[in-house]
Amino acid sequence: MDLHTFINNFQKIYPSKCKIKGCAVFLIRDKERVAPYIVETMIKHGIIYEENVFLSLKKLDQPFGIKSYIAGEICPGIKYAIVEYGYQEIVNVEQELRNLDINERVVFYGVDNVYSENLIWKLFGLIKRIFSNFADFYKLPPQKVHGVVVRIEI
Repeated sequence: MDLHTFINNFQKIYPSKCKIKGCAVFLIRDKERVAPYIVETMIKHGIIYEENVFLSLKKLDQPFGIKSYIAGEICPGIKYAIVEYGYQEIVNVEQELRNLDINERVVFYGVDNVYSENLIWKLFGLIKRIFSNFADFYKLPPQKVHGVVVRIEI
């Protein structure tokens, strides 16, 4: 969903919706396109926290350095944060969130399950399921991480 449409939908429900106490972090790739798992979670299922943070993890072309910052407010109720890191860095996302004074109660991320009759896409789907997920790689706290599965049929 494009960001403008998402914001319109979110602003309709956020002021009147009963909110869960605390802060939720939603991992995103691109701020301008809201991932299907976020639309499902927030708009369709009404799972909205008092504070919501969209977090982008951006790998830089340089080997070292980590920079975390709040890039602004997307709309009332949603902040946008970025963690930029060198390609040889091992990022502890939980520590970076603390540096930004974000005490998340839960971290949501999308999991794409690929289904296809095509042999190459089947192999791709199998490889995605076999290899460890990025939640382990970024040292996300396992008790707070919730993967939202989205089925993709090709």
